[in-house]
Amino acid sequence: MSDGAVLAIYTGGTIGMVPTNDVPGSPLEAVQDERRLTENVPQLDALMQEVPFELVRLKDEVGQRVGAVDSSDIDLRHWTWLAKQIERSYEAYDGFAILHGTDTMAYTASALSYMLSNLAKPVIITGSQIPMSRYDTDGLWNFVRAVQIAGYSHINQPLVPEVCICFNDSLFRGNRVRKMSTSSAQGFGSPNYPALGDIGERIKIHQHRIAEPADNGKHAFFADASFDPRVVDFALFPGIRPEALQTILGLDAVQGMVLRTFGAGNAPNNPELHAVIGNAVDAGKVIVNVTSCFEGQVEPGLYAASSALLDRGVTNGLDMTPEAALTKLMWLLGTVSDRDEVRRQMQVNRRGELSEHRGARLYAEGGALAYASDALSRW
Repeated sequence: MSDGAVLAIYTGGTIGMVPTNDVPGSPLEAVQDERRLTENVPQLDALMQEVPFELVRLKDEVGQRVGAVDSSDIDLRHWTWLAKQIERSYEAYDGFAILHGTDTMAYTASALSYMLSNLAKPVIITGSQIPMSRYDTDGLWNFVRAVQIAGYSHINQPLVPEVCICFNDSLFRGNRVRKMSTSSAQGFGSPNYPALGDIGERIKIHQHRIAEPADNGKHAFFADASFDPRVVDFALFPGIRPEALQTILGLDAVQGMVLRTFGAGNAPNNPELHAVIGNAVDAGKVIVNVTSCFEGQVEPGLYAASSALLDRGVTNGLDMTPEAALTKLMWLLGTVSDRDEVRRQMQVNRRGELSEHRGARLYAEGGALAYASDALSRW
């Protein structure tokens, strides 16, 4: 494959599903031969003439192909394999498209956004709600658009040097996305940050919302796959028993928690619950407060019900999605040894995953990116 093409990596998911047998209504499973996705699809032959692409299967750290899976089976190994496969191929391609199941797509997009340091090329993740093996699939449209955005230079489109999700008629920043529907063609939304692009007859990229590309001449691209899996995602609920939370936070296997709270960061006014949380923080565990709401942010102190968490040392997750907060916490715990620095970095905008006040800055390794984050927040 010539330089400037797009590398499309197939991991599995609905886009590659076929029935397990010929019985109507039989369960679906992912095809293991990626070539079956493009067989007898004339639209993809036409796409190849416009934007050359190579479709390959996901490979492990030594370059061996791994099995295609439902995205519910995606874990830290797959994130590492994806990041390392992109790192190995980075110089040879214009951009990258990833075919992925929808259930954990937001987690993968967020994880890759942190792992891929000094990124100057598009990494576009897509999938479908209906398999490409069906005549009414949305997967073909999503595949075509993802390859076009990744191969921007071939169709005179702006560069989008970010990890993104392309789905239906929208291009989103990957670490701002949440899955919104199990069946709608518009399966994803980005409640706290507007779309980077709108897709219709043409692709319209909103360049003022996009991060600057890294200067790879000064700061080399690399994949940092250091993750600490000792984290949990826990949602508060009415009537929660403090001892239940204590059981989880008391485990050595738990060093961090994303705590989904009510509204703008509120929790029950229960001193025993507050004590459990405070004791865990004092023991060095990092607890990050994010809202259970799809839209909005945590505002500690706005209500008395949130003040106790702030007083107990819980870290403000601002307007991060739970997926972005969880993967960021894993990444920071795996790369930063000082827990106070982990807490600080959770509130620093590293990859556009959160909004900050005017004057805050976006950082990337090596100083490649450092600019006012209000440029990211212009709608």
